[in-house]
Amino acid sequence: MNEKTKQIISEIQKYKGENFAILCGVEEMAEFSKELLKNINRGHDNRDDIIKELADVIICLEHIKKIYDITDTELFDIINEKMPRKWSDKIEKWKSEN
Repeated sequence: MNEKTKQIISEIQKYKGENFAILCGVEEMAEFSKELLKNINRGHDNRDDIIKELADVIICLEHIKKIYDITDTELFDIINEKMPRKWSDKIEKWKSEN
């Protein structure tokens, strides 16, 4: 994310507040979910819409990271801890089923 985008995120929070940013995130995640469901359930070729909505979600997640002072290091440490714990056994089971 470039510096101009980071500045815009800061200004949105400054002038509209944290709740605004969080509620926008919830709304954007719903729109992203809708596009994914269109793709899976209805067979829509909506890749461009998925990319646009994913970008909106990522922007909102950056807002949320800033609000709660979450660093990339903290976030990726937790991701790297959770992934094996949550998925390793399931993957092994799936392998044995095939």
